[in-house]
Amino acid sequence: MSSTFIMRLNSKGFTLIEVLISLQILLIVLMFLPLLVQALQPETNYAHYDTDQFIRFLEREIQTGQIISVKNQQLLILNHQKQVVTIEKYQSVIRRQVNQTGHEVLLHHVDQFDLTFVNAQLNLTVIKKNGDRIATSIVPFYKQ
Repeated sequence: MSSTFIMRLNSKGFTLIEVLISLQILLIVLMFLPLLVQALQPETNYAHYDTDQFIRFLEREIQTGQIISVKNQQLLILNHQKQVVTIEKYQSVIRRQVNQTGHEVLLHHVDQFDLTFVNAQLNLTVIKKNGDRIATSIVPFYKQ
């Protein structure tokens, strides 16, 4: 009679092995949950960061310059150290040179680079090879 009583208790309750197995399954599911959440989140597009950084760098370069001019689609800036900084399109990049030396690439994959200086305002248009068009205007701090 006692053996049937024990069997009835075991069939109605959890055993330690069942608890450990269910805990292991729960931990495995929780381990893969962050991967599932990450896969469902939209992917961040970093493609526009290079153009934003280029524009911010150009604004800072212009604001710290003393004399600014545009000649043959080249932006010429005389800085405080009396160095001539040239920003121009070279092949498929926009580069920066100081006193006609060096090759610091500011923006890649450029198809067209247009500069105009009208009414103390620099108008800049960049067309990239993928068709993206960037247009901005920068007003220097100084007065010419």
